Amino acid sequence: MTNNKLIDFLVNNINDLKFLFKFKKIINDEEKEEEFFVPPKIGILILLSYVETLAVIYQLYLHGKGSSNKKEQFDNCVKAFLCHKKNRRNSKFHKILSHKTFIAELYSLRCTSVHFSGLNKNNKIIYTTKVKVSYVRHQRMLESRGYLILFIEDFKDLIIESYNLFLMQLKTDLESAISNDENAKFQQRFNKIYEKFEDEGSVAVDDLLEIK
Repeated sequence: MTNNKLIDFLVNNINDLKFLFKFKKIINDEEKEEEFFVPPKIGILILLSYVETLAVIYQLYLHGKGSSNKKEQFDNCVKAFLCHKKNRRNSKFHKILSHKTFIAELYSLRCTSVHFSGLNKNNKIIYTTKVKVSYVRHQRMLESRGYLILFIEDFKDLIIESYNLFLMQLKTDLESAISNDENAKFQQRFNKIYEKFEDEGSVAVDDLLEIK
């Protein structure tokens, strides 16, 4: 853990994501990690909530306040991190859709998933899990029609890499501060963002026990 609560919060999110859709069980006194099936609609909702969280943090970091334009806030984050050329996980997505189309379709997916349980036949991004073998068999046919099959396992990796890129940006900004005063301003900005999440967010039991 660092002395910066925002960075710790982001690191914890990354660790949570790494173990998402996995569990550990004891077999013959040995701890074994196994994947478990999550319905695609549930999986995509969970993952999009992590993108939304990053979008809010990025907005606060850039401008010091939230935005009433949720689409612009979401799009800026996706463009900055999920579509960043240094994001090693995005090449497979952009072979099918351009960056511009991917950003627009992902926001549309975000809206339909949250408000209409993902039912929108006009979306160019269709999602599933690699457990659904029948969809994998039809992947090329669907891609030839301009659809991007978003496997939630691959999408999870894309989001983890996006969080890592944002962490790198924060750490670079801190290190590049040319004076103690400038460094203190960055720290103050980080603290304000964390305090907003602490005041307005939800708290898990583990978090509450940690706070106590």
